[in-house]
Amino acid sequence: SLRVPDPFVRDAYTHNWFGGVQIQIPWSMAVEANYIGNIGRNLGRIVDYNTFDGDLFDGRLDRLNPTFGGINFRAMLARSRYDALQVQLNKRYSMGFTSQLSYTYGRAMDSGSDVQVGGNPVSARDLDLEWAPADFDVRHRFVANWLYEIPFLKNAGGVKRSLLGGWQVNGVVQWQTGYPFSVTTNAP
Repeated sequence: SLRVPDPFVRDAYTHNWFGGVQIQIPWSMAVEANYIGNIGRNLGRIVDYNTFDGDLFDGRLDRLNPTFGGINFRAMLARSRYDALQVQLNKRYSMGFTSQLSYTYGRAMDSGSDVQVGGNPVSARDLDLEWAPADFDVRHRFVANWLYEIPFLKNAGGVKRSLLGGWQVNGVVQWQTGYPFSVTTNAP
């Protein structure tokens, strides 16, 4: 196997943007909505040029030159894009209680999630065919957290307060969709 770096390497770069609004509502609460986005260009990935278009569709890795392993070219050819809507409801601390609810609808797309491996592309000569959900794409994510100060013996004095007062109950819950994956098999 041969690994060759790109002699005409270009610097990778990203552009990021953000816009949002926050509104205070009654009951010491605030609602927030944000849009977040970014793009990445000239991102690194490995491309094996000792393959032909559509290789691995039959489950076998056939080489252009079967007596030679991979001809892996480390190229700055990958690109990425992320767009997300984030919505939050915040309950500010009052009367011993605070909480936050967050929901994110996001979409991460790229043409090679893993910098070093990158998988075997459908076509080493047309990497735009690799544009798909990123390996780390999580479409939906919900997170809730809270803190409740137990009022029991809160105003006691001395040793009682030190041992039994000032306790809290805290929690964090997270639900999210799974990561994208491809089903492959070597079965005949």
